[in-house]
Amino acid sequence: MGYFQNSLKQADAEAYQLLLKDEAIRALFYDKLAAFAKGLKLALSSIQFHKEADEKTINRYKEDFTMFLKLRLAVVERYSDVIDYKQYEGQIQKLIDTHITTEKVETITELVNIFDKDRFQQEVENTTGKAAKADKIASRTSKHISEKMDEDPAFYKKFSQMLKDTIADYEAKRISEAQYLIKCRK
Repeated sequence: MGYFQNSLKQADAEAYQLLLKDEAIRALFYDKLAAFAKGLKLALSSIQFHKEADEKTINRYKEDFTMFLKLRLAVVERYSDVIDYKQYEGQIQKLIDTHITTEKVETITELVNIFDKDRFQQEVENTTGKAAKADKIASRTSKHISEKMDEDPAFYKKFSQMLKDTIADYEAKRISEAQYLIKCRK
């Protein structure tokens, strides 16, 4: 997890989510988290590991894993990722059940349709931070545009460009988080 050089407890969750904005970096993060989970599960089931590692080190690994799981959940929601974790799901759940004390871990089962205004509005309101809300709206809208582009290319191409311009304006700091959210909601 080389992207996260500082202590995880002192880090700002928003900053980590922004580090993972790039899809390629997120894919690498998801792969490395799965490998970390597999390695941690093996280590925690090894008597040798428990003999050689002190309790502080073991607890740090567990705390880091818990933080990364929370980060993964937040990033999946924020950027509307669909990840096939079926091959790791059982291992990760067993690791959590056996060795990790955590708050509620939620499984994301479906994306809310952006045209189901009440449900989508509720999902957006449950998101913390204006930029995170705007990213969630933008990512869901972008996915919808990609799926519907063939139906009306002229309309969706124009709409897609407007969305890209808004994201670019925010990333270049030409508009504030509040303006970014307002533009994404339009």
